[in-house]
Order: sequence, then structure tokens, then C-alpha cells
Amino acid sequence: MKSVITHSAFVLTLLAAGSAMAADPYAGGSIVFLDADATDVRGADASLTGVTGRLGAMANDNIGGEVRVTLGVGDDSVLSGVFETDVELNSMIGGYLRAGIPAGPSFYPYAILGFTRVELEYSNPNFGNESESDTDVSYGFGVDLSLDRNLSLNVEYMNYFDKDSDEISGFSIGIASKI
Repeated sequence: MKSVITHSAFVLTLLAAGSAMAADPYAGGSIVFLDADATDVRGADASLTGVTGRLGAMANDNIGGEVRVTLGVGDDSVLSGVFETDVELNSMIGGYLRAGIPAGPSFYPYAILGFTRVELEYSNPNFGNESESDTDVSYGFGVDLSLDRNLSLNVEYMNYFDKDSDEISGFSIGIASKI
């Protein structure tokens, strides 16, 4: 039942983000610096890097929606017992609602809530490769800083995944342009 509720909420978030696309659309990209704490690999605190593409729209001055796709570009090796295991972010895909209040002509702080599907891969020369993916509620906060009428800089912290003692969170910095 929990899986049905989670997947239904994910679809509703994507639909809400899609309906907002008709308002004031923007596209952007960012680099994401993640900390992944995975209990599958005992003591594994991996530092991962990803590149995110995002497409979103503001329905009004306070509410917007986004769809994001992140691909991993940097992996990490962690020591699990006596064996070294490579941890790699394959992808993160999510739909999010953003709510904020303009705090001046070029400063827009916001909170963000949605769902993210994360796929990680573990590689160990002694035990082979294993890939796992799962979806969880994501939340965070950030700020958009307008550089001109159409271009903005974005800084954000997100907790993308926190389930079964596995947690993936991190900071991103990016740029977006109205389209």
C-alpha cells in the first residue's frame, strides 16, 4: 500500500509540475555535490558528483514546478571491511513543487518538495556489480539570484533520499534562463 501511495504521489507531482509549464517556463542546469550514506556497504559515506538538467515554470510569483534529470559524473571508492567498493550515481529523476516569496528584485528564497527516483551502482572486483534504485520524498531549500531579466544563479540544498538508513543529500549550484 505504501508503494502505491508513493508512486501515486510521484505521478501527481509530475502532473502538477507539467501543468505549471504553461505559465512562465525556464530551463537550466547545475552541478550537484552529493553525500551518499549507504548501509548496503558498511561504513560507506561516498562523495558523488552529478550534472542536472531542469525544466520548470512559475505558475505565479510564489508557486512553481520542476522536472529534473541528474546524471552521475563522479564516483567514489569506499572501504567496506577489507574490500574497496566503487559507488556511482547512475541517475536521479524527480518532480518538484517550489514555493517561495520574492525578497527583492533579484533575491528569491524558496522551499522545495517532491519525489526523486535514485539509481546507484556498486562495483567490487571480488563480488561484482550491483545496481539499486528506489523512490522517496525529497525536500530542501534554495535561493535564486537574478543576474538580469532572463538569467538567474541558483544555490540549493536538497535531501533527495532518506529511506531504510540510506541517505543522499547535497548542495548544487547552477544557472537558469527563461524560455
